[in-house]
Amino acid sequence: MGKKLHLANGTLLLATLSLLLFGCASGGGGGGGGGGGGDVNGGGDAAAGEAIYNASCRNCHGIPGQDNGPAPGASDLIDFTAPQIEDGATATGHPDVPDLTGDDYDDLAAYLAQDDGDANGDGDSDRIDLDIVKLFYSGTTARGPAVGDGVLAFDADGGTLLAWVRAGEREARPVPAPQGMDHNRTGFAFAGRKLVVQDQLGGSFYVFDTDSEQVVPVPPASIDLGGSGGTSAWEADGHWIATLNTWVTTEDGQHKLIKMVDISDLNSLAITPFESEPPDAPDTIRLDADEARFVVRAGEAFYIYDINSPNAPPTSFSRDALQGGTGSSDMRISGNFVAFFDDDENLTLLNISTGQFTQPDRNPGRSGRGLELESDRFAYFAMQTDDDGSSIAQVNRALAGTTSNVNDLIDPAGAFVNGQDEFDGRVGFGATASISPNGRYVFVGGETAVGVDQRERLYVSIDGGSFLMVEDGDDPLDAQRACGVAASDNLVAFLIPATDGASSSVAIGYATLPPPQ
Repeated sequence: MGKKLHLANGTLLLATLSLLLFGCASGGGGGGGGGGGGDVNGGGDAAAGEAIYNASCRNCHGIPGQDNGPAPGASDLIDFTAPQIEDGATATGHPDVPDLTGDDYDDLAAYLAQDDGDANGDGDSDRIDLDIVKLFYSGTTARGPAVGDGVLAFDADGGTLLAWVRAGEREARPVPAPQGMDHNRTGFAFAGRKLVVQDQLGGSFYVFDTDSEQVVPVPPASIDLGGSGGTSAWEADGHWIATLNTWVTTEDGQHKLIKMVDISDLNSLAITPFESEPPDAPDTIRLDADEARFVVRAGEAFYIYDINSPNAPPTSFSRDALQGGTGSSDMRISGNFVAFFDDDENLTLLNISTGQFTQPDRNPGRSGRGLELESDRFAYFAMQTDDDGSSIAQVNRALAGTTSNVNDLIDPAGAFVNGQDEFDGRVGFGATASISPNGRYVFVGGETAVGVDQRERLYVSIDGGSFLMVEDGDDPLDAQRACGVAASDNLVAFLIPATDGASSSVAIGYATLPPPQ
């Protein structure tokens, strides 16, 4: 059955004022606040309020809005006004707090108001309850699940089976393979409700329609990836598959490396070769169906192609324009941006409309740990720095931001590394991230290759709000353990610990994501 997992307590009772805000704080101070009442309507300095909260309140009251502090009943303070904060801080039975002025209470109110459940001001709540469905089905750590429009698929039973489930179901079923084909364990992805599967026995694909349950092979004489593993040589999005082929494909009558496969009609697949090819051998292709274009990396340049103009030359961006090189790890395209790690592993965002590039201050990244770009939001993993406060040498710090302000970054570790957890320094760092295509959800979880243990907890940021840790009342850590996270606009899926408790043994969990209200 599904388990209701609470992300944040949005209900606020003024009766909790008797326990209230500042407690368990270091620093004595003599009891009350100073200075005569704050401004009910705000006007304080939120940054100053955050510093006050972290120094004087957080040890007891936890992260605002998350109900995770040790002071019972007084953790969700996001709606308190300055006078309410001051009155509560002087309430009978509350521990001594540092002397604060009326301006301090204004600042605290301003800081707390930032986390009011609508981080981007669009009127939609950024707090949800996830009803997690845990499948009693063996998964593998070859990769995490793939998700589409209300459907998910995963490598199962030691790699012998590719399984799929519709949202709301608990019984997985096998994805049928055409005769002579079988699934590549790391090469499958959804395009809407169609599952595109790379054939492990050859260099082509088959496509499985989860609605009709029809499966169709893509002719290997037209599409041949040459045995390339993973998905660097292809990507599925919308109703297309973008592919990098070998020179031996001949059915189209041309030896073309770059081809698009239109899978909108499985009874009549349309394969289009592209006339112009890079002067160097391409190694990665990425597709943005919404903008009807794709990017190819070849040598030290990016090439942007228009899907609707297969005979037109691409727009190119060379190493000289990029200055840092094109790197050799994964890359992404969405809207007007290409995200990649340069030759020095610095995350770089290339604006393909202007030719300009930007890099967040938090660099270099960990290029082998994943990169996501959807809508105007990106996520990546940065190297550990001295300010992380961790004694663990190898950690992967997750960061998320927007293309409009690359240094306005949020991260789970900034909220959850507090020196009080046995795995401090890993909690909140994760090693996989996924962004829903509409940009609403950013999920961070653990690394697919190491299974799921107590370090690998699931976090979510909604509409750019602070990361919340997904809770699980059935777990002794009260945390949902997860890795290999993947999200669509209406579904998130991940690997979870199997019932035997072994860190290398995993099952599958998923949750339906509610639409904006």
